[in-house]
Amino acid sequence: MHRREIVLTDISELNGFDDELEKLRVHWDAPGISCVALKDNEIIYSHAVGLRDIGKNLPMTPHTIQPIGSCSKSFTSTAVAMLVEDGKLDWDTPVHKMFPKFELKDPTASAKTTLVDMLSHRTGLPRHDAVWMDGEFTYDQIFDYLPHLDFSRDFRTTFQYNNLMYIAAAAIVEEISGVNFRKFVSKRIFKPLKINANMFLQDMLKDKDHTKGYLYLNAERSEVKYDAIAHAEDIAVTGAGTINAGTADIAEWLKFHLNIGTVDGKQLLSPENIKRTHTPVVIGGYSRLDEWVPGQKWIKQSAYALGWHTEIYRGFTRVSHSGHTEGSSTKIYFLPGEGIGVGVMVNEYGNPLTDVIGKIILDKLLKLEPVDWSKIIKPSYDEFLKVIQQTKEKEADLRIADTKPAHLVENYCGNYHNPGYGTFAIISEEGELRAMLGSLKFRLTHYHYDTFQYHYDRQDFRDTLTFYTESSGDIESFTIRLEMQVPPIRFIRLPDEHMSDPEFLGKIVGKYEYYGRPAELVVKGENTLVFMMAGLPPMELIPIRGMRFKPKHSSSKTFTFQEDTNGEIAGFLVSEFGNVIPAKRIKS
Repeated sequence: MHRREIVLTDISELNGFDDELEKLRVHWDAPGISCVALKDNEIIYSHAVGLRDIGKNLPMTPHTIQPIGSCSKSFTSTAVAMLVEDGKLDWDTPVHKMFPKFELKDPTASAKTTLVDMLSHRTGLPRHDAVWMDGEFTYDQIFDYLPHLDFSRDFRTTFQYNNLMYIAAAAIVEEISGVNFRKFVSKRIFKPLKINANMFLQDMLKDKDHTKGYLYLNAERSEVKYDAIAHAEDIAVTGAGTINAGTADIAEWLKFHLNIGTVDGKQLLSPENIKRTHTPVVIGGYSRLDEWVPGQKWIKQSAYALGWHTEIYRGFTRVSHSGHTEGSSTKIYFLPGEGIGVGVMVNEYGNPLTDVIGKIILDKLLKLEPVDWSKIIKPSYDEFLKVIQQTKEKEADLRIADTKPAHLVENYCGNYHNPGYGTFAIISEEGELRAMLGSLKFRLTHYHYDTFQYHYDRQDFRDTLTFYTESSGDIESFTIRLEMQVPPIRFIRLPDEHMSDPEFLGKIVGKYEYYGRPAELVVKGENTLVFMMAGLPPMELIPIRGMRFKPKHSSSKTFTFQEDTNGEIAGFLVSEFGNVIPAKRIKS
């Protein structure tokens, strides 16, 4: 797409800021920075420093595009607002009434959640981000997963940031409009605003002026392999964080909101509906400054609107959002009453320099007494990173020494399922366990007893996974901490695949002698094994593992089939309440 020429209106407050920007980049050791500022509908500052590609020594520019992460959420809320304006959606009607496929585990939230609840993060559902990070999840599957995800708060009581509701909102926009969500945003937003953004990492990588992404792993800067995370960023998290843009594009987005939905004199979205997205709904979404400077007085009344944070910044109403992906950080601000907008990008994950620069520019434009934001925030951020490293070093202190796993490595292997997350595969590679959720692979290292530590190397993250064994000696499940706001999530072991095979079941069917009486095992349907005995109702048997089954409606009894030396079924053992009763096969 043709790059729009950036025409600057000179303003004295930012004279000499180019040098200050470079000094900040060096002080924070950032790869590259791009920023833009607007006042009264004019771009008054646009500049970039540093490198978009360290290896090739390529410079960052105002047109350099990178993932803007959760800054994409305001595009989704605007897309919803457009369908509200079209009369196809309503802000305050329960979503389930407009879109019956929308269901949640909490019955109250399921029945009453509106688009406002979804977009303001107040449904009561926590993040559950592992749902979409598996590398195979697609956003149109969201309605299959939502009914099974645990809530951590009551409906409409608490702000809890949640990407899944934005993924669901994108799917709703697509189904209600009949237009692919990306095409909808491209046609209704990008095109009229002349924004050179795109919604696929693969498309971004084709652009000659795109960033490399960086992050720190084990105290060393690493390049993010964008092609390896393209599925999760392009498909899975649609609506919550898939847009790639440059600060030149962000300038047009800020103009649109500062002009209350007007583009080139045309009202693209009514003032009523665009202001609805800026209006605070739920208290929360506190500033990171509260973490770095407890008791700070610069930012007050933090709240969340629809795709935007709102707060009072040094006496001024400020609307903002941040966006972080594995290789980028973005911050967008605008002050509707003052006609000021600021966008800052750094091609490095989690770097708060975007916030530092944004505050400095705002203070200059508002002619406020200067605050040395870098001096305030950097020591706190450095200490935060130090504490994280120390925490990892202290993990061994909680480990119980001299313990061993209860099972051989191969006995842990198998598929484990949770309806809200899908299927984990536990596999063995060179004698060591690995856990795979879709294309995500976690290393498992023994911690103590049947608890293992799982390692997500891509982001240097780790936590624990614990296996549970039935009285039969079979591993029946494991729990894993994938969402910090709810108890560990349980994945139930799936039966070995061969146990549903007609050929395997064919070896079992036949007549047996049990308790001195005749009994029979038959297959009903395609692969349902049923135990039959005179005087008893038919008993459907559910496969467990190997040669062991259990009755569908009983957890206390198991049937374990036994083979003779020829591999033929010779009989079975029934175990119940500590008793083991043998049964032998009656040969025809």
